Amino acid sequence: MNFNNVHTNNKISLHATDPILENQLAPEVSVAISTYNHGQFIEQTILSALAQQTSFRFEIVIADDQSNDGTTAICKHYEGIYPAIIRVLDNEFKYGQSKNLERAVQHSRGKYIAYCEGDDYFTDLLKLQRQFDFMEKHSDVTVCFHRIVSVDEMGHIIEQQNIERTPVIYESEKLIHLFAPTPSLFFRKNAVDFPPEFHEVKSTDAFLFALLADKGKGADLGFIGAAYRKHPDGLFNRMNKLDRYEQTLHTRLKMKEAKIFSPEIHKEIKKELHRREWVYLKAMIKDLKIKELFKLTLFILRYRLKFG
Repeated sequence: MNFNNVHTNNKISLHATDPILENQLAPEVSVAISTYNHGQFIEQTILSALAQQTSFRFEIVIADDQSNDGTTAICKHYEGIYPAIIRVLDNEFKYGQSKNLERAVQHSRGKYIAYCEGDDYFTDLLKLQRQFDFMEKHSDVTVCFHRIVSVDEMGHIIEQQNIERTPVIYESEKLIHLFAPTPSLFFRKNAVDFPPEFHEVKSTDAFLFALLADKGKGADLGFIGAAYRKHPDGLFNRMNKLDRYEQTLHTRLKMKEAKIFSPEIHKEIKKELHRREWVYLKAMIKDLKIKELFKLTLFILRYRLKFG
């Protein structure tokens, strides 16, 4: 199949040849897409994955969490066109953010998983190939990631991370203190087990990254390979600063509670939790947000008294 001259409403064009042959051989890579009410954006996400130029077979697994804005119909449309590549999981239940992510991973057949949410998209046609090649050469690396551009609702670039020409490999403990953009994650499927605490948080990307860090090293490949979309309907983007801080701290608290992490990683999680407490408190003081500072202080004291 050839995707020449295919365009989305967001003016992204495809000029790659589909790497999956007309058979059902297991793919090397699964592009796992979790989505909910991304009708305005999901087509661009799907097409950016289909456009990937690779030397290996890959599949696209879409977990739609009972969208009601046309997202499901768009996903099913492309599944009908490319049934050998795209699988849209049944959505007879409302799963919620964390369980929807988990089922996307669990239903993926690839050795590696490239994760993307339904409002983000890939920008580099060789993204999967670059990450696959790196992981094949570095068996001690569990997850690799790259730089991104941030775009608005219309796809206009808001900010762009700096490009690094040389990949940097980090030890597991260091990864806990880093941030990896969600659409950049590429990891070994066998490295992921989801503990109960994972389903008690909203910052699932941070928790997932910590789970991967616990199993091995991580690498920043330095190139720009995807776009992260900031728009009014995004869950994190519509939160005020206090709610963002509390959500982030709550996630690290649940990570601290989880028994799945090694003692070394657990120690780093605790350090990162305490570091963020001070960073957020100082930010409130600097902004003279007295009311918010009081609420955040109470939030921290409550869980410190409860959990230590």
